[in-house]
Amino acid sequence: MKVFLMHKKGFTERFSRVTDLIMKCNFVEDVEIVTSESSEVQFSSISEKMKKLPSDFPSVEINKANQSLIHKQFRAFKKIADHGSPAMILEDDAIFDPHTLDKFVENFHTIPEDWEFCFFGTGCGLKIEGKGFVK
Repeated sequence: MKVFLMHKKGFTERFSRVTDLIMKCNFVEDVEIVTSESSEVQFSSISEKMKKLPSDFPSVEINKANQSLIHKQFRAFKKIADHGSPAMILEDDAIFDPHTLDKFVENFHTIPEDWEFCFFGTGCGLKIEGKGFVK
């Protein structure tokens, strides 16, 4: 399975840590590092688009770091959709047990075919409700 690794340049220690973990996994066939420069991310028109939404539309401010991450994720999503094969997206600060991740991928075929995304983890102390899968 291909892994797309979201990486913020300059964070070499966490990049080294996560790539070491990825290389200990048996399922990894290919790793693509997805980076972006701040000049590459264009969100200047977002405030104009927000004006077109209903006034009670839920929204949050998105800082530059998250804008960059969203940009990288969408680039990875497009590549996954264009290729048509399952893939995994990890951030460069992911912490996981390689054996557990191998087990997840080994049982990947049990996920219903009509699911487009499967979130197997979270961060910042957040918890995915239920059993951790989202259809």
